Amino acid sequence: MNSNGLRRVPLREVLTLDLDKVPVKAGVQYPMVGVYSFGKGLFHREPVD
Repeated sequence: MNSNGLRRVPLREVLTLDLDKVPVKAGVQYPMVGVYSFGKGLFHREPVD
């Protein structure tokens, strides 16, 4: 435990991976986002074909 009384654990102990597979179609634009470093939020990116 650290000085705050909290224990450090790997993310896999508290989170589970949840993937939504989507078929990709040629010629269709898909919106994109990114994640700022250190989890400071999302930002929008250019759509991709």
